[in-house]
Amino acid sequence: MSHISETLLVAPAAPADVYRKISWRIMPFIVLCYLCGYLDRVNVGFAKLQMLNDLHMSDAVYGLGAGIFFIGYFIFEVPSNLILHRVGARLWIARIMITWAIISALTLLVKTPLQFYTARFFLGVAEAGFSPGIMLYLTYWFPARKRGFALGVYYIAIPLSGVVGGPLSGWVLSSFSHSTVMAGWQWLFLIEALPALVCGIAVFALMVDRPAQAEWLTENEKALVTSEIEREDAEKTTHHNLGAILSDRHIWKLCAVYFCQIIGLYGISFWLPSIIKDSGLSDVSTIGWLSAIPRDRADRNELGPLPLAPDAFFRSGRDRCDRVCCEWLCGSPPHACCDLAERGSRGHLVGVVSVLEHSVVVSCRHLRGCWNCGDQLRR
Repeated sequence: MSHISETLLVAPAAPADVYRKISWRIMPFIVLCYLCGYLDRVNVGFAKLQMLNDLHMSDAVYGLGAGIFFIGYFIFEVPSNLILHRVGARLWIARIMITWAIISALTLLVKTPLQFYTARFFLGVAEAGFSPGIMLYLTYWFPARKRGFALGVYYIAIPLSGVVGGPLSGWVLSSFSHSTVMAGWQWLFLIEALPALVCGIAVFALMVDRPAQAEWLTENEKALVTSEIEREDAEKTTHHNLGAILSDRHIWKLCAVYFCQIIGLYGISFWLPSIIKDSGLSDVSTIGWLSAIPRDRADRNELGPLPLAPDAFFRSGRDRCDRVCCEWLCGSPPHACCDLAERGSRGHLVGVVSVLEHSVVVSCRHLRGCWNCGDQLRR
C-alpha cells in the first residue's frame, strides 16, 4: 500500500493539468494588462467630448491625432518584439506598460494640435509591441494545440474594456467637470493611466519569462512544457530574411483581413461617444454606459474564424487550425438599452445589467469556440 502511495506521489502530472495550472496562473493578469492598455489607447474618444471645445480643435485635428498613434506603433512594433525575445518578457512588458502610462497621463498637458500629435505618436511608440509581445510570450508557455484557447482568454479583454472603460470614462468626465484643478478630460487621462502604471510595476513580481524559471511548477512539469515547446519549435517554418517575409502571400492575406477588421474596430472606438452625443444625448455619464454596448462585436463575429498568429498559414492540415483563434466574439448587442437609459434610475439599472450580461455571454461564447476547436483537433 505504501509503495502505491509513493508511486502516486512521484507520478508526473498529466499535460492537461499542467496547462490548466499555467492558464490560471498567468492568464488573468495578462487579461488585466491588456484591458489597461486598451483603455489608454481609446479613452481619447471620451476626452474628445470636452477637450475639443476647451482647446479649440476641430474634428480633423482630433482624427489625425487619434490615427497618428498607429504610426508610432507600426514603426516600433517589430523591433519591440525582437527586444522582448532578447531581454525577456518580464522586463520589456513592464517597460512598455510603465512608459505608456506616463505618456498617457502627460496627454493632459497638451494645448496645441502639434502637442496632441506628439503625445499620440509617442503613446504609440511606448505601447508598440505589447499585444504581439504577449502573443509571443504565450508561445513560450503553450504549444500550438493549446494556444487557441489561451488567445481566446487573452482577447476577452476587448469586450471587458468596453464594459469597464465606457462607464468609467463617463463617470470621470461627469464627476470632475466642475473641478477647479483641471478639466474633466484632463482628469480622465490621469485617472485611467494609473491602472497601467500599477500593473506595469506588478509585472516585475508576477510575470515569469519562461516555464523553466517558474517556481510554482514542479521539475517534471517544467520538463514537460519545455520539451513540448522545443519539439514544436524545431518543426516550424522559418523566414531567414525580410525579403522572404514580404514575398509570402499568406502574410499579405492576414494583413488584409486584419486591416479591414481594425478599420471598423477603431472607427467605432474613437468616434462612438461623439456619435451618441450627436444623436441628442448630452449627459456624459449616460454616453459612457451606452458606449459600453459592444455593437461592433456582433458584426465582426460574422467573419467567422479570425487568424491571430502570423504563422497561421505556414503549415497545413490540423496544424493550420492550431494557429488560428477559432471563433471571434459572438452574440448580439442589446439595443433596448438605448431606450432604457433615459427612463430614470430603473431604466438605467436595466441598461447596466443588460450590458454586463452581454459581456459575459460574449466572453463565454468566445471561449466556447476555442474549446470546440480544441476538441476537434484532439479527435
